[in-house]
Amino acid sequence: MMSVVKDVKKFLNKLNKMKLKNKVLLGVLILVSAIVLHYVYNRVPLLQNIVSKLRVLNPLRLMENYSSGDKFVFFSMEGCGHCDAVHTSGEFENLKKNYTDIDCVEDGSKSPDPSLAEHRKNVQGYPTFMLIKSGKAIVHDGPRTESAFTQFLSQHK
Repeated sequence: MMSVVKDVKKFLNKLNKMKLKNKVLLGVLILVSAIVLHYVYNRVPLLQNIVSKLRVLNPLRLMENYSSGDKFVFFSMEGCGHCDAVHTSGEFENLKKNYTDIDCVEDGSKSPDPSLAEHRKNVQGYPTFMLIKSGKAIVHDGPRTESAFTQFLSQHK
């Protein structure tokens, strides 16, 4: 921890000694880089898939030993009243935020994940909640609540 503090102090000292012109150029460079990265990340689905697999965006998931390709998938369809009820309740969104042991994803009609195409064929109706573990699908047919999802996922670890 002390070395980090020393490094930050060194950086701030160097920053204070820089000429105003160089500070402005550094600020512009950082701003342009941030805008380009934001644009690329939001426009290129391949990059989004890679980043989500690396778990770079969620610091809590960086700390866990996450190496499985298992997913808990919410298959939904636009215009489905039951799917809309799940969205409105926020239960699946809460699960995504709070349950870090597995990747919880929604596969809707607007953004189908190509890696889920094989399992999407087996969806009998909407909404369908499916645990994909080691390439095999296990359908959750219980209540559509965060606690029921958590219990289901704990049973199938």
